[in-house]
Formats: sequence, structure tokens, C-alpha cells
Amino acid sequence: MYVKDISNKLRSSLYVKKRNGQFVGAYAPFGYNKSDDDKHKLVINEEEALVVRRIFNMFKNGLSLSKICDILTKEGIPTPSISKNMNIGQNNLHYGVWSTRTVNDILKCPTYIGNLTQCKQRKVSYKSKKVVHNKQNNWIVANNAVPAIIDEETFDLVANMFKSNKNKGLNNGITDKLLLRGLIFL
Repeated sequence: MYVKDISNKLRSSLYVKKRNGQFVGAYAPFGYNKSDDDKHKLVINEEEALVVRRIFNMFKNGLSLSKICDILTKEGIPTPSISKNMNIGQNNLHYGVWSTRTVNDILKCPTYIGNLTQCKQRKVSYKSKKVVHNKQNNWIVANNAVPAIIDEETFDLVANMFKSNKNKGLNNGITDKLLLRGLIFL
């Protein structure tokens, strides 16, 4: 199987580059650009980095993900896909609107403290275009491979805030059992 062998060889060479701290993706993460000298190195994009720092500060000061999205959208700050000229969903009603998923991914990404994180997703097979998310323990993380945008103290504080918010509302068990409570009347 020639195609399968080539696929395996390419994949293994990409894994070696990722483990060595070289960036191999098509688009740099929000807040970074690929270096002009070496396409496997990331440099900070100061305009986007200001937005990333602001997102962390807003969440640290107690704003919810949806409130952060509303503020960024109202101020006309370009989403990561727009700033990278990805041309994704231009005909969609929500084009240019910040989503809670995007802000959540930014807040949980260790790349912003200098630890280049890759292999968050993987293809099921070389025959298929289906992509699945890897568990966090299967990510490839190269420590201190990129310049940091956020200090570790802020990142750890935000991570702890996510952990403390995770089980809110589950203390009494009512929210799980009565999903349609208050919506159905007899």
C-alpha cells in the first residue's frame, strides 16, 4: 500500500517537528504570525496580542464568556478567522461575531504562556476527511517554544476559575433531573 506508507512517513516526520517545537500548522494561532525568516517559528502579532490580553483580563475580572463576546463584537474587533483571512462562513449571518467557543479556546490554550500546543485534532484515516478532537493528554506540547503573550500566573488563575465554575448549579442535583422545569404546565 504505497499511499498508506507515504501517509505514515509524512505523519511521523510532522510529529518529530512538533515535538521539537516547530510550528507545522497552516494558520498561526490568534495572537501570533509565522515568522518571515522561518515558517516553523511563531512571532507575536501585537494587535492580536492586545486582544488576547484583554480577553484574559476581562475573564479574570469576572465577565462571562458571552459578555466578552458581546463586547468584542460591538467594538468591531475582527474574529480570529477574519484576521487570518480564512474566508470561512462569509455568507453566514454570524460572520464576524465572536463565539463563546472561540473565547473559551483562547482562554484554555497553553500556547499563550509560551508552550506551543499542537495535535489538538487528528484525522481518523488517510482515506477520510473526518477530524476528531484529541484528549488533552494526547496533545503535543513543546515548552517555551514560542514567546509568551500571557504570564503563567494569569493563565493559572483563569484555569482555576474555570475549574471552580465547572460544577456550579450541580450542588443540589435539581438542574440535571428537571431539565424542562418551569416550561411545562399542567
